[in-house]
Amino acid sequence: MNHSLNMPFSMRVIFTFALFLLLSGAAMMHAQTSSTTNPEPIMLPGAARSDAPYTIGERLTYNVSFSNFPSAAHLELAVANRGTFFGREAIELQAHVETTGVVNAALFAINNDYLTYIDAVTKLPFRTSEAARDGAQIGASARDYNQPLGTEAIPSRSRAVLVAGNYDFLSALYRIRALPLAERAVYRLQLESNASQVSGRYDIEVKVAGREQIKSNVGSFNTIVVTARPLRAGDNTPRVQVNFTDDVRHVPVRVTIQLAQGTIQAELASSELPAASPPPVVPNTPNAVATAVPPSTVTPTAGGINTRGGLPFKVGEQLNYNVFLGAGVQPTGLISTQVRPNANYFGRNGLMLAASAQTLTATPSAASLFAVYDNINSYIDPETLLPFRTELHAANSPATTIINLEQSRGTVRMSDGTQVAIPVGTYDLVSVAYALRLFRLTPPNRTSVSVFIDSRPRTVTMVALAREAILIGEQRVPAVQISITLDGAEADKYQMRLWISDDATRTPLRFTALTALGLVRADLAILPVVSQ
Repeated sequence: MNHSLNMPFSMRVIFTFALFLLLSGAAMMHAQTSSTTNPEPIMLPGAARSDAPYTIGERLTYNVSFSNFPSAAHLELAVANRGTFFGREAIELQAHVETTGVVNAALFAINNDYLTYIDAVTKLPFRTSEAARDGAQIGASARDYNQPLGTEAIPSRSRAVLVAGNYDFLSALYRIRALPLAERAVYRLQLESNASQVSGRYDIEVKVAGREQIKSNVGSFNTIVVTARPLRAGDNTPRVQVNFTDDVRHVPVRVTIQLAQGTIQAELASSELPAASPPPVVPNTPNAVATAVPPSTVTPTAGGINTRGGLPFKVGEQLNYNVFLGAGVQPTGLISTQVRPNANYFGRNGLMLAASAQTLTATPSAASLFAVYDNINSYIDPETLLPFRTELHAANSPATTIINLEQSRGTVRMSDGTQVAIPVGTYDLVSVAYALRLFRLTPPNRTSVSVFIDSRPRTVTMVALAREAILIGEQRVPAVQISITLDGAEADKYQMRLWISDDATRTPLRFTALTALGLVRADLAILPVVSQ
């Protein structure tokens, strides 16, 4: 049975592109042919362009809610690669949208991938492709973009800034991010799409409405508020608002679409923001020349990491850490982690990551170090490194807490019957320690991910601070220092710092945190001898 047939066609159209772009698609799907007169927009200088949103390796993941469904879908956007495509120097943009849970099962099953190739200099698209999996139906389409649409669709008395060129939906999102988004600015773009169910030509108006500070699962942001609407708007046109970060990247943090059937909202769940050199602002003219960016061979996969080139750790790897309190020179505890073989675990192919902790002294302070869980087993997908099952066992408790993470549904089911909504792409404490070895943690990059901690998802942000050499035992090792913060008012309360080896293995060397007992430090006991 194709459940998508239960949803009216107009709603299917709205939902498809509300999930895909969540910026202008839904508004344009309701565009009417009426000749409603709109107030004359404010004239601003020509539309300049920043290259910061096109930084190779950027990956943004969103959790999408709809009406009473807190986790209806997830959306991923990525600036995947730069190189020669179809005989042209280009940047590859990727998007993936997938409905989850009840929405996927009972309303509308979407599992689509989008690719757009844009010219490396002009940032105009020249080829797009779509792979759509609507329930049991699978379809693919492609389109070449060669000539701009022209300006015949723009009213002659308009004084808004016309962003020249012919865009598809994905390239339009990045083009809007690249605009200055100055106070009270009004921009107009022309779009053409052959995407499933929403093919056609559209003219949209993007207006900067003001500034707002918002709080999200990822943190607090100073944002620029932008609204979007079609030029020929009818009474039923949905209200679209986007909150972009008030910086050069203009990252969409929250997108809200008000519909008669309910509100669709996408919130940033995790981000990977590689460092970029100070980006030039290039005038939007045919002869504009952008600063060259070295080609990249990175193709990120689901979960914000790339495992196609292999993992930085091997099956059987065991890492042992001595734990020290304060300035003590004698270890008070031991932490051990190990990668178990790839096998069938609980009906799924996966890797098992085992972590254990024990005290080496009988002092009350040492015993309190591992008072929560002494053993954690994490079962992860070998491609995404996302966990599908976590087992927590404390030595002073006969019971084992089992956490089943249903990543596709955005749900956690615990052994006591508790069910918790999570962003798609949520790690546990053990899996994130291995996944971070594949993150782009070179100074000054930052990455934010969702981690299930204390029965709820928390946003963990990692910032690569500096390269330095640290002393592990009697050996000086090149390392990268990383700060780790949690969401909330006291993000850096524990002053957590991690040092990973500055080589291909990215081995965690040292971890420090400020606790009620004072400074706690865990140092790798024995450095791996064989390069992995």
